[in-house]
Amino acid sequence: MAVDYKEFQRHAAERRKSIIKKGGAGGGGGTPSWAMRMKYYSPSAIPTRIRLLPYRPGRLWFRYMSRWVKITVDGKQVSRNVIGNSHNGELDVPDLLYYYMITNENEQLMASPSDIVTIAALEQFHKVKKGTSRKGRDYYDLVRCEGVDRFNVSKCQLCKDGSPTEFGNQYHWSFWPNAQQQFMDELALIPRRCCNCFKGEISVHGYSCAKCGVELASHYKGGIEPDVEKAFRDDPTTCPHCKETAKAEHLIECVIRHGEGESAQYSEGCQSPKRPPAGVDPWEYDLWVAEEKVGQATAIRITKFAPPMDGVAPALLQPMEFNDFFSHMTLDEQAKNLGRPNVFGPAEQEAVDAFFAKPPAQPVAPDAEDTNSVPWGAKKTEEEDLPQ
Repeated sequence: MAVDYKEFQRHAAERRKSIIKKGGAGGGGGTPSWAMRMKYYSPSAIPTRIRLLPYRPGRLWFRYMSRWVKITVDGKQVSRNVIGNSHNGELDVPDLLYYYMITNENEQLMASPSDIVTIAALEQFHKVKKGTSRKGRDYYDLVRCEGVDRFNVSKCQLCKDGSPTEFGNQYHWSFWPNAQQQFMDELALIPRRCCNCFKGEISVHGYSCAKCGVELASHYKGGIEPDVEKAFRDDPTTCPHCKETAKAEHLIECVIRHGEGESAQYSEGCQSPKRPPAGVDPWEYDLWVAEEKVGQATAIRITKFAPPMDGVAPALLQPMEFNDFFSHMTLDEQAKNLGRPNVFGPAEQEAVDAFFAKPPAQPVAPDAEDTNSVPWGAKKTEEEDLPQ
């Protein structure tokens, strides 16, 4: 029997306040596409060259609300991700995740925010079959080619097996708030990093005359008072040797930092320090990113960066339209990923469609398939059929 959505909304308000207080803070085209949700990026220990593609000019991230849940499928426990249509009731739109959170008074079903960005992976890939669904569909993944060693000998078994390669792939990359902050901190360090070795930081140890090159001040030779250093950085200086007036040149070195804050120690870096170009935003570079184990957790490290590669296909550099497939799910998709009945009827699905409707960028066949990826939200259940 279908639930009356308006009646549900009337009694949900008070329960919502109680559950959110108990569970913590929450909240924050086209047809939703399960195929696009499959294109998730999972970094590995091998550095991969990527380019971040801002969702909109001046806006790197797209925020959506979702919850990972555990359900039992064919006797096996699997994890599924459920997008919250209503942002925990903040939006007046049918939402099974919110419905079950309210009716079961279960804060474990409260949607949490994640931020997502499009990336272009600028590497060679092999197309590898991942499995076949119950309906006989073959699913494929694009596997990063491992390349060659320093002796130009292939390290990649797929290459040795004669598997063809293709350049580039596009993914979406989701971050929970803490992981996003750690990654943004890595990006913010780029203007201070050495472009020669990519391991050290650029440190200014003194100042010289821009005209004749005579050293004007040095931290190694008597030190530099903070107000004097500020003047060297900001104002023209008259050289006592050649009498020319100009802004001083920075004398730089590469140093490697060990530790953070006041306890940080520094050691000598490379012998050819090089600053990144001035005035370039960190996300305008191509980045080499890798996952690194830190204690019991993992962190994303930017191991290298460079000006954008030329000749990349324009289609690879168009950001995904996340509003089409991460703003919401159909009620049937939510029900499947929750492992619970869809208590709403066709009218409520029409309300979801109307709430999130926008003209599609291009026609997409309703039964179009993407054979390059395994099912998103069902990583451990590749044999299952995808939602239609």
